[in-house]
Amino acid sequence: MKNYFLTIDTETTQNNLVADFAATITDKHGNIVAQCAVLIAGVYGKHPLFFDSTAPPNSVWSAEGKDKREQIYNAMLDSGTRMLASVPAVNSWLLKAYHQYKPVLTAYNLAFDVDKCSKTGIDLNPFTRRFCLWYAACDVLGKSK
Repeated sequence: MKNYFLTIDTETTQNNLVADFAATITDKHGNIVAQCAVLIAGVYGKHPLFFDSTAPPNSVWSAEGKDKREQIYNAMLDSGTRMLASVPAVNSWLLKAYHQYKPVLTAYNLAFDVDKCSKTGIDLNPFTRRFCLWYAACDVLGKSK
């Protein structure tokens, strides 16, 4: 059986919901076999994107950075490179991906992304095999010379 990985990434709102959900399914060589990247209908545009009021004005996480990210997302929607999808549509894609590939779930900060997905209704529960890329990197780097 071939091993696959489901790598997720999210962008969140000020109230800890997922506004942008992205996922790739890759084999162990990094070849992408499936992908999904959508803005969440009912969240994006209705809840403010996350920003840090203490961040320097030009930083990506500042209020100004939030405005720039919104402009980029709106341009993606206008050009058709990103679309709105409902939470049930994302869950349907995830369930099909699970049954087809049985991937291991991972993310740079898995606990963060899983928590925000759960709060939004995005169901990652079928993916019982999982690991955090951040922790894995720390483990490898912490043991290297």
